[in-house]
Amino acid sequence: LRVSKYVHKFLFVHVHVCPARPNPTKMRPANILRVSLALLLPASHAFTVQNSPQPHRFPTPVLSSSDLPPDDGTSTRFPTSVDDQVRQAASAISRAKADGVTRHEIRLLLPLIGATELDDWPGGARQMIAAARPLISDVLRGLGGGGATLDEFPVDESDGIVALVCRAEKAADDSAAVLLPTAECVKAVRGLSDQVGMERNLLLVNPQYRRRADFPLFGGAAGVEYVGGFAPTFSCTSLMVEGEQVRVIRAYPGPWRVFILVQVSEEKGEKGIDWVEVGSKEVTAPVSEKSVDQMGMVSYGKPSYQGIEDMITSQEGYVPKNVVERATVAVTFIKDTL
Repeated sequence: LRVSKYVHKFLFVHVHVCPARPNPTKMRPANILRVSLALLLPASHAFTVQNSPQPHRFPTPVLSSSDLPPDDGTSTRFPTSVDDQVRQAASAISRAKADGVTRHEIRLLLPLIGATELDDWPGGARQMIAAARPLISDVLRGLGGGGATLDEFPVDESDGIVALVCRAEKAADDSAAVLLPTAECVKAVRGLSDQVGMERNLLLVNPQYRRRADFPLFGGAAGVEYVGGFAPTFSCTSLMVEGEQVRVIRAYPGPWRVFILVQVSEEKGEKGIDWVEVGSKEVTAPVSEKSVDQMGMVSYGKPSYQGIEDMITSQEGYVPKNVVERATVAVTFIKDTL
């Protein structure tokens, strides 16, 4: 049994920063966005701020965060909880913004909500957006400071796609994020980008497009090029390769790093797990030929399935899993999430 690329959906976040609070006589971009969207929506539409639920936790024991190196992007440690994943994402965005990068693609592993025995996401994209909302809200609040407030606006009501706009303590730290945008949302994202301004962060969270074919035949190339300008500032994805449960992590300004799940010695009768790094790959520039994957999308050099397989099989002492072992890991993989 070979389980190929089973990849969790991800969130992408983008934030814009302004050098100074605007002149009192001018409207802040966040307010302009509110007014612009309000004019396009029915008067009955209510804008609400989403409250974050209690922190999510791993369903199984993981590598302890004690004695781990600090997260500086260059030696990204494995996130030990959903909260840790959120903190790392906010830190990566802050570092990128300090270097002048304000357009970010953010991919997060989402905690399962409402899963059934047959389907992890019976509610589809809307359910994933509900799972992503509190995580990205925490990211935006982390970027905006303790007094930051959030507003939510629809981007595509037919698919439930929304934008979160954060009004920070300082106008320079205002930011916005679009949750699970589709190829059909590119025009709306462009408009949001204009409203937010290039000096503030804008996040695309777990975009639903995966390949060039997801974009229109006519004019789609421009859309692919546009979304390719959003750098993978933070990415944590999961897949199965060669019967191994794999996670690929990248936090600005570090490389892509590949980890596999391994069983560790039992303590007090309980099985433990650990995530071991098996390889890494440098991030490539978006204009590089190596940055375009087989699907025709800008990948920034993210390791391919074959590349990850080579990292795994080249490990000293590697022994391929048998059919039963692969089936067991596959079942666990499908059930597990952060």
